[in-house]
Amino acid sequence: MGRAGKLLLAFPTTFWYNYNKRIEKAMRRHIITKEEREVTKLANILSDLRLDLEMMGYYLAMNVSSVVYNRLQIISETAKQTKEEDYDR
Repeated sequence: MGRAGKLLLAFPTTFWYNYNKRIEKAMRRHIITKEEREVTKLANILSDLRLDLEMMGYYLAMNVSSVVYNRLQIISETAKQTKEEDYDR
C-alpha cells in the first residue's frame, strides 16, 4: 500500500480522536452566567483610570433612584466580605 493509502486509513482515527477531544473540552467549559458578564462590564468601567470616581458617585446620587444605590451597596459589601474570607484562608 502506498503512502496515500496509509494516510487515508489513518485519517478517520485521527479525525475522530481530535473531534472527541474538542467535544470533551467544550463540555468541560465553564458556563458564564449573566452576573459574571455584568461584573466583567462593571470591572472594565471601574478600571478606567481616567474616570473620576468621586464624580461618578455624585452623579449616581443625583441621577438614579435610591434602589440602584442600595443595590450597589449590597454588591460592595458582598465583595468586601468575600475578599476578607478569602484572605483568612
